[in-house]
Amino acid sequence: MGVKMSRIGKELVRKLKKEIHLKESLQEYSDFMNQNYKEFAYIRLALLYDTFFEVLAETQEVEDKMNPSYNKVLQEEIKRVMNRQIEEKDQEVIEKLRNEIIEDMKVLTAYVDKFQVYEHMLNRIQYQFEDIEEVDVDLLIQEMFTYIFADKDNVIINDKIRSLMYELPVRMTKTKFYEYIFDAMDIYNGTSMDGIESFLYMIKTTAGLECPLDMKEKYPEIFGILEQFDGVGYTTLSKEEFERLKELRNEIFSELQERVNLLVQLQEIVNHVYVLILTKDYVLPDTKDFLAAGEIINKVNQAFLEQQTQIIDLETYFMELEGKQEEIYEEIQVAEGMIYDLMTNSKEKLEEYGFLHTVECVQMVMNLLSDSIFMEFKKENVDFIVDAEFLMKEKNKLAEEFAKLFECHGRAYNQSIMAMVLSKLPVIFNSQNEMKEYFEHTLSRCNDKKLLYACSKLIRDIIIASE
Repeated sequence: MGVKMSRIGKELVRKLKKEIHLKESLQEYSDFMNQNYKEFAYIRLALLYDTFFEVLAETQEVEDKMNPSYNKVLQEEIKRVMNRQIEEKDQEVIEKLRNEIIEDMKVLTAYVDKFQVYEHMLNRIQYQFEDIEEVDVDLLIQEMFTYIFADKDNVIINDKIRSLMYELPVRMTKTKFYEYIFDAMDIYNGTSMDGIESFLYMIKTTAGLECPLDMKEKYPEIFGILEQFDGVGYTTLSKEEFERLKELRNEIFSELQERVNLLVQLQEIVNHVYVLILTKDYVLPDTKDFLAAGEIINKVNQAFLEQQTQIIDLETYFMELEGKQEEIYEEIQVAEGMIYDLMTNSKEKLEEYGFLHTVECVQMVMNLLSDSIFMEFKKENVDFIVDAEFLMKEKNKLAEEFAKLFECHGRAYNQSIMAMVLSKLPVIFNSQNEMKEYFEHTLSRCNDKKLLYACSKLIRDIIIASE
């Protein structure tokens, strides 16, 4: 079957590229992709849903870390999908649920970003309470260069430079800091909005500037812990207070990771249910593997609805699914690249033949099943091309946001923010000499010997981990 189906996919791609019987080929291609996507989503949902049940069934505490209404809505939608009772409103329901989870993830991400700054700060304070050795700056720079250029691949080299930038002490003016960011923004002049939006989001989240208004409302306990970190005087920190914050940091990161993992699992399931709703007009084969997948989904959903703590006798059904999702995915891979080609190079043809909406729907299904599980679909200004005037406005807005942030915090906090943001930018050096000068300036100008020692230890930890 796999070989035969692969040939069908390849033949459809060939016909579309050569525009052979284009209207008929577009219909055949859309049907082929939707059918395979539906089959893949169905099998994959069975596996994901069972795993999710096992995680939530472990302890009640785990279930309390997620909004219970999410699971309730999901269970009802799965029940309707399995009973073939899908109506137009179901797409609205699942889309609303998906968007709510995205907003929840933004809040959790904002918390992670905020605590990450304090993690960065605590790592630099840890040797304030110990006797330290003198740092040989020249030797450290030599080790850094050896580490960076041990590889010939420019991508790896740039990643290494950014990892060191994260740990280096910051010795620069705010004006210079803005200049580096603005230079990176200029790269997006003449491009579509997607690139600059992603860049700005990355910078703002790294700096903790992206703060949803309902952070306190959604997670009051986590907000209370964040307030504890906000209220500490880090320049006069005692060893006991440092140890307390370090322990609290470990606890909150563990808590946040658990909540994030649950939302990731939940959203992945929601995306697969969304695909089944979008492809409701396509029929699953009446074979043992799909019947087994259906049994798993129904049994897990029933267990959720009846608040059972375990499900028995699923092993035989899982045996029927062995290798099935990989087989279907191979069929998808054969022809999936054509979706991008059509939407990028043939939009006018798609409109002419009345297939633009059809292929857009196929693209949406593809995106729902991609690794970008929190992708947002309804974007404004998608056709807007970034120009110098737009960039200038965004630069001014970003500078104002940073100025307000820096004004509200102390020097150590602000330096951590700057180091973290610099590590996200394209490499700021044009030559090895320029990089060496930056390293020498940054390290030799660091008058706080214990901070310099902490940074040297963090840098050497990176180097040792690569060996």
